Amino acid sequence: MNTTFVDLNLHINTTPTKETLVASVKDDNGNILVENNFQYRVDPYILSRLEDSVGKDIPENSKLIRNFGSGLFNALFSGEILGYYESWFEFSFSISKDIHVSCH
Repeated sequence: MNTTFVDLNLHINTTPTKETLVASVKDDNGNILVENNFQYRVDPYILSRLEDSVGKDIPENSKLIRNFGSGLFNALFSGEILGYYESWFEFSFSISKDIHVSCH
């Protein structure tokens, strides 16, 4: 573990029907600590704009992608995931470290 960070391992997966996403925080051994199911529509058009923009500065895609990311963040950091993040934030603050969020 890095001496300036505490790690938060965030995993996002689809369910078999692909209509719902499952977010979970796992420990270093892969055990699920908290889990949150949420629905978030992933528009193929937005994904194509995102893929077109990787490594490029395409202003007409920026707002669309920013709105998508903001919506996904708000959906993801809710429920038990939000509660865990907030408690982990308080813990990291108490030991003078920052949180490193790894998305898988």
